[in-house]
Amino acid sequence: MVRLLRPLCRGTTYTRLLHLWVPMLVVSVWMFIDERSMWVPAAVLVPVGLVPAVRTGEGVQARLLLMPGIDDSSFSVAPSAHWRDRLRTVVWLQVRMLLGALTTGVCVWLPVLAVELVRHALGHRVDLPFLRDAAPHWAYALLAPLPLLALYGAVVGLGAVATAAARALLGPSAAERLSALEERTEQLLERTRIARELHDSIGHALTVAVVQAGA
Repeated sequence: MVRLLRPLCRGTTYTRLLHLWVPMLVVSVWMFIDERSMWVPAAVLVPVGLVPAVRTGEGVQARLLLMPGIDDSSFSVAPSAHWRDRLRTVVWLQVRMLLGALTTGVCVWLPVLAVELVRHALGHRVDLPFLRDAAPHWAYALLAPLPLLALYGAVVGLGAVATAAARALLGPSAAERLSALEERTEQLLERTRIARELHDSIGHALTVAVVQAGA
C-alpha cells in the first residue's frame, strides 16, 4: 500500500503533470478564438516541429520536467540535423498534446464526478446522466473516492507514458550516438596518454633516486 502511494510524495509526479498541462495553454487560448476548429493547434504543430531548434527546446523541457534532478542523456538537446529527427519531433508534439488533453480531461471531470456523487448522496439534484433518475442514497458517498483513485492512477500513468514517449521520440539519433561514442573514445585515449606519461615520469624519477642512493 505504501509503495502504491509513494508517487504522491515524489516531485517528479507533479513536474510531469505540469509538463502535460503546458500544451493545453495553447489550446485554451485557441478556444477563445474559435472553439469549433479545435484541430487548428494540432495542425500548427506540424510546421513548428520541423524547425530544428524546437527539438532542443522540447529536449530541455523533458529533462527538467519529466526527469528532474537527473542528468538523463536519453533526451537529446541537440537541434534536428536530419529530416527524420524533425519528423520525430512533429510526432512527439502531437503525442504530447494528446496526452495533455487526456490529462486535463481527467483532472477536470473526475473530481467533478466525486463531488457530484457526494451531492447526490446528500439529496441534491445532479446533472450526471446516470444519476439523474436515480434516487438519492447515502451509499453513493462511498463511491466518491473511486474517481479520485482513478485520477491518481491516470496522472501517474500518463506521466510515465509521456516519459517513455519522450525517450523514444526525443532520444539521440544514430549519428548523435556515434558522435558521443567518438567523443567518449577521445576522452579515454587522452586519459590513457596522461596516465602513461605519469607512469613514465614516476618510473624515471624512481630510477634516478635509486641510482643516486647507490652512488
